[in-house]
Amino acid sequence: MTQITIHRALNLIKTSTQDLEDKIRNGIFISSVAGDAKVPSDKSFRTFSDLEKRIQSDTDSVDAKLKLIVLLKTAIQKKNLETFVTFSNKQVSITELLAIKSTLEQRSAYLAKLNAQTNRAQLVAETADTSIMQQLEKVEANSREAVLKSLNSLQKVSIVSANSNKSVAERIAELREEINFITNEIDILLSETNISTLIEVDM
Repeated sequence: MTQITIHRALNLIKTSTQDLEDKIRNGIFISSVAGDAKVPSDKSFRTFSDLEKRIQSDTDSVDAKLKLIVLLKTAIQKKNLETFVTFSNKQVSITELLAIKSTLEQRSAYLAKLNAQTNRAQLVAETADTSIMQQLEKVEANSREAVLKSLNSLQKVSIVSANSNKSVAERIAELREEINFITNEIDILLSETNISTLIEVDM
């Protein structure tokens, strides 16, 4: 077994993938020969032996690169399940952190929707408050308290959201902080972890 850092493994995956794509694009895996003498149809090969060696070499190369990529990715994913970091004041595995990172687009859309609906609800509430005050101005001073109570019970607008122990403002602030972390810090954290974390692979 060989110990390498995840950073090194990721680089190996990248170069192996490039080599694999080049080999698939330029390699020879199937060809043809003529007659009992097995004369290669591809005239760049002088003998059947040359062609056979090339086919075997290219095939072995592709198989080895595929095996190596799967081996490295499996080892990385296994280690990522065992390695924990702090996100949003709690411990999460690197696997979960990568999954969280993949939801950046959806989190951003959710934040935008929360902001838009909060602003719209606040505008409705403010408009209702203005209307109540305008109606109250027409009421005699000694009757305003009772009338205000009546108007509030009928027209006062309250903002509602999902049941939570956090206010809408707190939820928006927390979501904004998570998005900021995903956008600006998560790659640095992952890079630092990948440089220091070792995996064992049978290379």
